[in-house]
Amino acid sequence: LMEEDASQPTLALACHMNMARCYLRLRDEEACLAACVEAEKLSPVTGEQTRATRFLRAQLWSQLYGDDQVKSGPGPERSWNVRKAKLQQARDELKKLLQEEEEE
Repeated sequence: LMEEDASQPTLALACHMNMARCYLRLRDEEACLAACVEAEKLSPVTGEQTRATRFLRAQLWSQLYGDDQVKSGPGPERSWNVRKAKLQQARDELKKLLQEEEEE
């Protein structure tokens, strides 16, 4: 029974850290910060580490994509649009090559 009681804060910390990581990946800074604050209550060092990671990633997105896209980052939707655009570009190039071959 004592071991279970001792592991509850560890389990709660793991849950808050996982939530913070999920929110970080989703670029939801407010929810990530809230999860970090809860984690800090259980383990100040671990919570601060996640807050620092969130800050550094925001700075990196700002440098790569400009301040207007820091909030959203590339995200899954943008990644899909980029892939879709590249696929369309490859199709267009292939179509052009096939037309050039037919003309010759």
